[in-house]
Amino acid sequence: MKKIFKNISILFLSTFVLFSWSNLNAKELLIGGAACETGMQAPLDTPGINGAKVAVKYLNDEKGGILGRPVKFVNLDGKSDPATVGNSALEVLDQGAEFIIAPCDFDFGGPASTAAQNAGVVGMSLCASDPLYSSWSLGDKQFTLSMWNTTMSATAAEFAYNEKGWKTAYVVTDQIIAYTRSLSEYFLVHFDAIGGKILLEDTYTNGDNDFSAQLARLKALDEEPDVIFISSYGVDIALITKTLREAGITAPVLGGDSYDDPGVWEALGAKFGSDIYFVTHTWMQGTEGHPDMPEFVELYTDYHGSAPDTAFVATGWDTVMLFAQAAEKGAALPADLCGAAAMVGCGAPSVHLRSLGDGPPVWRRVDLLDDRIHAHVGEEQALNVGQGGEAEHGQVPKVGPCSERAIRRQHVAVAVHLWRRHGGVVDGDIDVAKYVDLLIGVVPVVNLEWIQKIHRDKEHRGYSAEATVDTIHRRMWEYINYITPQFSRTHINFQRVPTVDTSNPFIARDIPTLDESFVVVRFRDHNYCDFVYLQDMVHDSFLSRPNTLVVPGGKMGFVMELILREQIEQMLNN
Repeated sequence: MKKIFKNISILFLSTFVLFSWSNLNAKELLIGGAACETGMQAPLDTPGINGAKVAVKYLNDEKGGILGRPVKFVNLDGKSDPATVGNSALEVLDQGAEFIIAPCDFDFGGPASTAAQNAGVVGMSLCASDPLYSSWSLGDKQFTLSMWNTTMSATAAEFAYNEKGWKTAYVVTDQIIAYTRSLSEYFLVHFDAIGGKILLEDTYTNGDNDFSAQLARLKALDEEPDVIFISSYGVDIALITKTLREAGITAPVLGGDSYDDPGVWEALGAKFGSDIYFVTHTWMQGTEGHPDMPEFVELYTDYHGSAPDTAFVATGWDTVMLFAQAAEKGAALPADLCGAAAMVGCGAPSVHLRSLGDGPPVWRRVDLLDDRIHAHVGEEQALNVGQGGEAEHGQVPKVGPCSERAIRRQHVAVAVHLWRRHGGVVDGDIDVAKYVDLLIGVVPVVNLEWIQKIHRDKEHRGYSAEATVDTIHRRMWEYINYITPQFSRTHINFQRVPTVDTSNPFIARDIPTLDESFVVVRFRDHNYCDFVYLQDMVHDSFLSRPNTLVVPGGKMGFVMELILREQIEQMLNN
């Protein structure tokens, strides 16, 4: 079993992205961006753009460009609109971009990465942390520089429970994007797993500007929580925090990297900006985070005329420099940079304290010591996958905080991806399914699948509706005879079923959201999983048959984590 996973993962890491440098004598090497400079996504993307500009100047001034070619960076504003992001990516690709920088979020960045994948070009998000942002969902040439929310939320939970001694929590989740939803989901499960108690799970929609109903439910609790976990975006973080404080609720506030936004702190002011904690990407002061950080801060300050005020500037620099290193190696992105490998459990999480009060801002860095969650950055590399080495399970990489557990999960993620569509093929004497230890199916109902394809082809690829329908017709025989039968051989099958009318997929105006869906989870063996545990963990879930669990669509990622994590880890340890 271990050998199978190892072989597959090595194949992935050594072949997941190749560059074509056919025109080395070209005057310029174009890096294209579709990051958002306006709209709600701008506070996270704009710093990354600024960091990328510094990296480009540094490469040109100090390194003579990349492979002797001067580097040019062109970013076309995605305007915090997925369709515009996709069109911006297509435009810079048409200009000859050899690398695409995508926005800092799955919902906004996905269209840019999709456009890059279709063009055979490597794309990387500046800091998207939702687990949906991965090679298995967007394509083998698409990556994110960020840690996943699995890591970010676990770091926050362990800081709260172990470091601060906070045993109870109130969790409120902004429902607008996948990032905030998954951040809360993983915090909930990890805080509970280590002994914490969730007093109340609540929801909020970004831009509502009215938190009175949530406040009433919070004040109706029998006890005030030790910590309040707010998973939100932009200045709404400040709005909710101010509402809580004005109502006399003094519990500390905890959250993710979206708090790393100067606009949030400006909106909070000195009166409300204390006792707030969040997880972000790096430490910007001194050499504690990385010995080269002072040099980077100096370069940034010289270029922009002011020092960086958010860690997201570093992700822009790192994105460009990672591409440069890959290009200079002449083939694949260096797998030893774990932020580009499989995007599972990688990142540089630190918990920061921001306290305004009467004086200047005070920052404190607290690193989590649990090896499964965090390892220090800035040490010499000890892993060389993709360059003749192998990722041994007992080996912890020193470049980027990947843990032993993260390495194992990289192996599994790739295997599931490779098996998802073709691992259950049986055709005559060919029987691939018999070699698979765990076969997982992920499929929407057919009309939903068609709606997704039609929307993707029309909005992001520029195909006509007629051309898309023709493609569906041409592929139907193969779909019926080769793809569909595999789902009867899966050990576990996840099928998304919309709760809105999809009877005519060819006239659908939009794709049903996860919240407008159920996910049907079918187990080949009903003894395979603890259904009582799953129903306790996933609210509003139920059994439709002895081997079939139905969960709300928004809980899909969460329930997959619950079902697969322990099963796969057990398989790897055997």
